[in-house]
Amino acid sequence: MLDVYLKAADEQALIDTLPGFRGEDEDGVAIWLGGGHSFALDLVGALYNDDALMNEDGTIDTPATALPGYHANLRLLDENLLSSIPESIMITEPNNPKRRFF
Repeated sequence: MLDVYLKAADEQALIDTLPGFRGEDEDGVAIWLGGGHSFALDLVGALYNDDALMNEDGTIDTPATALPGYHANLRLLDENLLSSIPESIMITEPNNPKRRFF
């Protein structure tokens, strides 16, 4: 089992680089495949810095700023699938993953 952290410029860039993890629903609409016998995909999307400022009453004064990119986590149960993932979108060792598989 291998967990891979992914980051692309936006969701369309991730779609373009991971066509094997896409499918169609019953209406023929393109969708992400959330998992299968050999993988699990967790679409994270945007991640945010911890820089939001709150008012004393608990309301947000300044919202958190977004980190660049569109993020996803991929758990490979078949490590042979790793060859289908471009190195350009892999984060080899994230310093502090915001979300991960357990």
